[in-house]
Amino acid sequence: MKKKLLILVAAIMTTSIIFSGCKNKSATNNTNTSNSQEQDIHKNTDTENLSQKSNTISNLNNFGIAAKQGDWIYYLNKDNGKYSLFKKKNDDSNKTKLCNDAAFYINTVGDYIYYSNATDGNNIYKIKTDGSNREKLCDDTVTSMYVINNYIYYVNMKDWKIYKFNIDKNEKTKLNDDTIENGKIAIDGNWIYYSLNGLYKIKTDGSNKTKIIDDNCFSINIANNSIYYSANDGVYKINFDGSNRQKILDNNASWVNISNNNIYFSDINNGGIYKTDMEGKSKEKLSDDFAYKINIVGNWLYYDYSKRPVKLKWIKL
Repeated sequence: MKKKLLILVAAIMTTSIIFSGCKNKSATNNTNTSNSQEQDIHKNTDTENLSQKSNTISNLNNFGIAAKQGDWIYYLNKDNGKYSLFKKKNDDSNKTKLCNDAAFYINTVGDYIYYSNATDGNNIYKIKTDGSNREKLCDDTVTSMYVINNYIYYVNMKDWKIYKFNIDKNEKTKLNDDTIENGKIAIDGNWIYYSLNGLYKIKTDGSNKTKIIDDNCFSINIANNSIYYSANDGVYKINFDGSNRQKILDNNASWVNISNNNIYFSDINNGGIYKTDMEGKSKEKLSDDFAYKINIVGNWLYYDYSKRPVKLKWIKL
């Protein structure tokens, strides 16, 4: 089981916070069925429009170090040797520090930014887009965090289960008892996708557990009415029912990000950031860097070119 995501936990700094914690709900929504015949409902087909506009699936697959809302980009920045949450205009102007938190899994919803704070044990925080009203919501150690409507969905690194947190009620619910193999989930419409000795999905209430395919998946993307996923030997594309499996990229492709009908990826063995079409037939090199955590916001590609410690760089697309 891959636990590489634990590298996010940083040394705890003394900060002023508003603490509210999170309450466990006594029962879990865990009425599962196998081989569901229910039709998939996928209202969005372009990865740019997924995760209810709080961020894209591809960005959240890659630690969510940047998110776009309107003309503004919200991102993890290294400021005077320390990581902070910043915002800037899409034209690269008006760079502004919002707080001193190392923010991952950034989600923007209305006037608020939600994120996993690696400065404080990867707990869930929110802050207004102007930098005010910073608040700690839950002290779970979280990864793969999505904010949809009034709920936060995440994998709890204390037990590697999927949880749903009600923001208004300050209440969390475990959705099922499956241990998420690589700590990553993908949410599209009413479905949560994850890997557990195969690719599975459950509804956002924890019901209707269904196995889609036997492959173990390291990251899952939804685009153009298909599922794209990374496996040990490459990147594949399948239909929502698991049929029509096609290999798109070889096993060198990592940190895949799908945006505007293009696939961006890092050649993790030889170095370089590449762009290709949705079938993997054309390939354009964008950088020689060994790249990690590739995020795309607007016409910018943002990535980590060091891994440990994180060092960040922008490329204009």
